[in-house]
Amino acid sequence: MRSPGCSPLTPPSKDTRTGAGGGDPAYERARAFVEELTLAEKADMVTGVAGPCIGNVYPIPCLNFSGICLQDGPVSLRVASNVDDRTLHELYLWSFANAVHTGVAAVMRSYQRLDGSYACQNSKLLNGILKEELGFQGYIMSDWFALHAGIDALEAGMDMDMPGRLRSSTPVPELGQMSSHFGGNITTMVQNSTLDEARLMTPYFHLRQDEQNEFPTVDGCLFSLPQLVLEPEYLAPGLGLFNLTGPTSIRDVHDNHAALIRKQAAESTVLLKNTNNALPLRAPRYIDISGNDAGETQNGPVNHFGNAESWMYGTCVVGGGSATGRLSYVTMPQEALKARAIQDGTLVETWLNNTLSDLGCHEFMVLPRV
Repeated sequence: MRSPGCSPLTPPSKDTRTGAGGGDPAYERARAFVEELTLAEKADMVTGVAGPCIGNVYPIPCLNFSGICLQDGPVSLRVASNVDDRTLHELYLWSFANAVHTGVAAVMRSYQRLDGSYACQNSKLLNGILKEELGFQGYIMSDWFALHAGIDALEAGMDMDMPGRLRSSTPVPELGQMSSHFGGNITTMVQNSTLDEARLMTPYFHLRQDEQNEFPTVDGCLFSLPQLVLEPEYLAPGLGLFNLTGPTSIRDVHDNHAALIRKQAAESTVLLKNTNNALPLRAPRYIDISGNDAGETQNGPVNHFGNAESWMYGTCVVGGGSATGRLSYVTMPQEALKARAIQDGTLVETWLNNTLSDLGCHEFMVLPRV
């Protein structure tokens, strides 16, 4: 019986891959690979384990499988909502449709609820929209600790549980793992062939991750300290399975990202209100900058997991959490306005102390004319 307000139940997706029945070498190789796995190995393929990365899938050396290393993505937004079908299709779905069209390997489901159901158990969204309607060929993983169920999530369309253990995890010595929503709980589904591990391995072969010199090795400099603290009894044997003999220096993956992000930010900015046509600036005589968010950050580039003191002063560029990012550069509002003021001969004065601003301590100044 579905709870009132939950999204409609959509059966597990059919095999809609272009490779089904022949035609996609990566999918055929994935199917052949899965047939060689033991029951425990099949469960491990879809359950995160301890290792050098934020999320890990154990290597299987005898099958020339080097494992999978999953790291946090950069800055993102989190929104929970009720969305009608037209709004979903006309507004929110396009970015995902475009990603699927370009052949994206994996999609991560969020913590939030959509139409009353957790995103990781929303069968309409996962099976009905993503896998069936958009024809997504890859696998769906959970955000870290976003799962609230095992078999129910699998039937709703989830393919991988990350990081594999529960937040309040306890050791399971007979499995050599921590307790999990997946893991040993999904062996029944594996035996009944209702779980398709080929979804995970198809992108692996398609991206040629099995070929030496074609895909980067795990960066030894990105070893996950939280794993070491949380799972010391299981980390050592798991870590030994990964090849960490590649380059030890930090890898520079910047490329032209800074210029690209700047371009995308400018093109996506929307001006919702422009009182008295204040913008664009037309060489004003005076500009008053008020507010402690306008200046340079004082305590590093990211929010220290909700610590209010870390953002007492400075522009809040990254809200916090693990999926943060170190920006190539940040142009603060104060910096940008001062640079423009120099060009226009404008007088700029800054009040970064919110308390003083609220008390009106700068009211004796000439207010800006806009």
